[in-house]
Amino acid sequence: MKDKSKTPTILSILLLLALLPTVWAQRTATAPSQRTRYGVDIWRETEGLPQSRIRDIVQTRNGYLWLATDGGVVRFNGASFTSFTTAPGSPRDNEAWALQEDDDGGLWIGSYGGLTRLKQGRFTTFTKADGLPDNVVTMVDKDRAGNIWFATPQGIGRYAQGQFTRFTMPDGFASHEVTALSANSTQGVFLATRTKLYRLVDGSFQAMPELVNESDGQILHLLSGRDGSL
Repeated sequence: MKDKSKTPTILSILLLLALLPTVWAQRTATAPSQRTRYGVDIWRETEGLPQSRIRDIVQTRNGYLWLATDGGVVRFNGASFTSFTTAPGSPRDNEAWALQEDDDGGLWIGSYGGLTRLKQGRFTTFTKADGLPDNVVTMVDKDRAGNIWFATPQGIGRYAQGQFTRFTMPDGFASHEVTALSANSTQGVFLATRTKLYRLVDGSFQAMPELVNESDGQILHLLSGRDGSL
């Protein structure tokens, strides 16, 4: 005798299997529409940017977004742009490359004219005469002690307690051409010269061939995560 108690269960399973393609089609059909909730705004010269090539972006603690462009440093408040270009009391070169906020709320700007600090509304530019390896500053970062590190075509530098320290080829790395810099790792300060990775150890940089081989290609960017990893 057939067990009739199983019939509703079997029918339910068959009905569910029959409906699965329809349910799946509805879910995949509605997924793209969910993404339409997020808008994308684009700002160019017509919206107020002095130049559309942006090399770096940082948000300072007062909420402003700062942009490093080929046409100067730009501050964005979410609605309008304010440009800071070469003028008395402003950065010495419009070609800005890198931005970094320090622990005191100062904004450091790396450009083709040197290393500039904006603090309390005043721009101060440092050059080779102040201890920089070169007047072209392409990267800026901050270590865990609050010191400012920066890369130039002639080596890297550190600003700590009001003094500049230069690190060049005699300090351990084989080329002045630094292609990447990361100072905020829990393991210390790292730099790369295309195919080689170095770490600062006891005041000089030591190569780390166990991590990167030349066959891996060029190292163009280094980044420290929130957990301090590189």
